[in-house]
Amino acid sequence: MYLDDQGKLKIAVCILTLSCFKGELNALLRSTENGEHYCYSIQDNTWNKEEVETLTMKEKMVLQLAGQGYTNKNIAEELSLNINTVKFHKKNIYQKLNSSNGIEAIITATHRGLF
Repeated sequence: MYLDDQGKLKIAVCILTLSCFKGELNALLRSTENGEHYCYSIQDNTWNKEEVETLTMKEKMVLQLAGQGYTNKNIAEELSLNINTVKFHKKNIYQKLNSSNGIEAIITATHRGLF
């Protein structure tokens, strides 16, 4: 992806998928070269670099197991954690990814290249 000095898109090669983010007219590009994320601003017609929250290794493990259908109890057993710790990690994941449930969190994490 190449932007001009004003942040306008000059050229991009990308794969388009349905947006997993809430609201209208969402567009997010992720550079495969450096992992940078750019979010489209409809107000000023520009692509702006966006800082993306990272997940801790434990949060990634919890999210991956949840995506495989594990219950909180199963995740706790698999990772030798207390069930309340699993719930704490899920709460942090949802907050970081601005998600309201596990499916949305998994899709968002995948789109943002966090796995």
